[in-house]
Amino acid sequence: MSTSLRHDGLQEGVVEARAYQLEAVDVALSSSTLLVLPTAAGKTAVAWMAIAEMLERTNGWALMIAPTAALVKQHFDDLELVFDKDSTKSISMSGAIPPSKREGMWNKGRLVVSTPQVVRNDVNRGLLDLSDCCLLIIDEAHHSTGERAEAQVADLYLELANEPLILGMTASPGSNTEKVQEICNRLQVGRIHLRTSEDNMLSEHLANLDIEELKVRVPDEIRELAEPLVRWQESIVERERRLGRYVMPGAVTHRGLANAMERANLAVRRGQADAYGSMSRIGLAMSLHHLINHLLCQGLAAAKEFLDRKENGEDAEKKNTRNLLRDSRIRSLRDSLAEMPESHSKVGAVRRLVRERIRRDPESRIIVFATYRDTVSALETALLNLKDVRPIQFIGQSKRASGTGLTPKQQVERIESFRAGEGNVLIATSVGEEGLDIPTPGLGDLLRAGCK
Repeated sequence: MSTSLRHDGLQEGVVEARAYQLEAVDVALSSSTLLVLPTAAGKTAVAWMAIAEMLERTNGWALMIAPTAALVKQHFDDLELVFDKDSTKSISMSGAIPPSKREGMWNKGRLVVSTPQVVRNDVNRGLLDLSDCCLLIIDEAHHSTGERAEAQVADLYLELANEPLILGMTASPGSNTEKVQEICNRLQVGRIHLRTSEDNMLSEHLANLDIEELKVRVPDEIRELAEPLVRWQESIVERERRLGRYVMPGAVTHRGLANAMERANLAVRRGQADAYGSMSRIGLAMSLHHLINHLLCQGLAAAKEFLDRKENGEDAEKKNTRNLLRDSRIRSLRDSLAEMPESHSKVGAVRRLVRERIRRDPESRIIVFATYRDTVSALETALLNLKDVRPIQFIGQSKRASGTGLTPKQQVERIESFRAGEGNVLIATSVGEEGLDIPTPGLGDLLRAGCK
């Protein structure tokens, strides 16, 4: 039998008192902290308890930021259920509210949840004062690097708050020490509080997952289409190896190309005459790398849409794009793509898995994750004509000239539609993994259409 937490700021009997969460709250209240817990371990509950305690200790207000409108809505709905409305009014802010109206809303409650872009923009406009903000919660804190809005909000908060305290939360802080350190430096956190799924304190609270890896072979006809592109890319990389700009051993990777571009940029700043040529060639190799991945990992439709975007998108006038599209190897590939039917085994494998699951249990819900939006579209098309299958796309907001993304309102509507059972297969890009809680009865399978 679980024990619920009692706190004057929280609704009684709503928040479960788990030992590892209470431990995390103690750490978070002592200094700025990066909290790393597995998915579904209850990071948000730690945030609720930290907020309630800080609002009781101080006269300030708390701010929570989340990367998508759908996640902001989820947090706001949870806050409305968890916090005592008589003592703590919660407010949700989004870009859908005009700045002229937002100005008068910021001080209407002591607990605000928002996308980071709105916070950043309103601080810069002079509409929002962060001086009395006693706690900043950053959900999906692994985004807090570089020019990301989360990182910029942290910069502003650390500069403007009277007594800044940050709680960053993530299940995936980074694949190496350097990435984790970058987040910690940007948020100026003094501690990392980490618990894994193997931890005895957590194990009883986490669901057991059966993970099965299904390997599918890339069809020979697709490999043949990719082969000229692979040779082209390798010839560019070999030249840059000789120049000392591509230095990573082994197969060509995006990371290796990005590192080579950094070296070429540095060479330009040092005045090396051949560096501009390197930048152009490496940029071309990056485009080829993306195209090869689309073709081998996602299929013909994804590769075709990638090239169509290159031709019609915002990069269409760039020299590298023109050179890519004019090349005889690309023209030949586009001719083949126009004539061949989709033949990637992965799309067919997902189709079979979904069909079998729904046949066995028509009440099941399935979530399919894919890397690219083009793959999401291809999977939706493949599933549309299956009996009793009602697929729903869930992708991020568009940053493309083609405008194929979803607005924040549409994102929320589609999640609600899946929750309500209007659709039974949610096909999502990585935006669907950003902390969304989709408590659906009969959730049967999580499928990831990945590539190795």
